[in-house]
Amino acid sequence: IFSHFMAIEKLSLDNENLKKECLKALGDKHQHHLSLDDKAFKPIFDEMSKQFNDLAKNTYKISDSYEIKLTGCWVNRGLPDNITAPHYHPTSTFSAVYYIDCEPGSSVVDFYSPTPIVGEKFPQTEDDSICSSFNEFNSSIWKLFPYTGLLLMFPSWLMHRVENKGNTNRMSIAFNGSLIKK
Repeated sequence: IFSHFMAIEKLSLDNENLKKECLKALGDKHQHHLSLDDKAFKPIFDEMSKQFNDLAKNTYKISDSYEIKLTGCWVNRGLPDNITAPHYHPTSTFSAVYYIDCEPGSSVVDFYSPTPIVGEKFPQTEDDSICSSFNEFNSSIWKLFPYTGLLLMFPSWLMHRVENKGNTNRMSIAFNGSLIKK
C-alpha cells in the first residue's frame, strides 16, 4: 500500500550537442534555469513532456482531461565533491533528471523514504543491521548511481540529495512538471 514510483530510463539523445548547449547556458555558473521556449533544448523538452505524460497515464491513471505540463527546467554542473542539501520540489507533481555527462560511480543520488519511521524500526549502520538485505519496505534511504544517458523520474514530494564524488564534473538537466487541466 501507499507505493511511490521511481522510473528509470536509458535515453538515446545527442548528449554532445546537449552538453555544448548546457555549457553555453551555464557560463561560469554551476546552475542555470532554462527558458522552456529555448529552441536549443526543444528535443529534450518534448521528450520529457512525453515521458511525464506517459507516466501520469500509466502509473497514476489520470484522465484524458488532465496532463503534466513542464513548469521548470535547469542545468546543473556538479563540481567535484559537491553535495546538495536534502530537498524536494513542493510546487510540482513529478520531477526528473537527465544525465548528460556522468561517469559511472562518480555520483550518487539518495532518496529518502516519505515514511521516516522506517529508519527507526529497521535501523542500519555500516557495522550492524537488523535486516539481511534491503528493499522498498525496510529502507529509509535508497541510493542510485547515475551514468550518462540515464533519466530518473520520481514524485516531486520525494526528499533527495545528490553527492558528486571524485574528481570529475557531472552535467545534468533537471525538470519539474505539474498536473493541470487541459
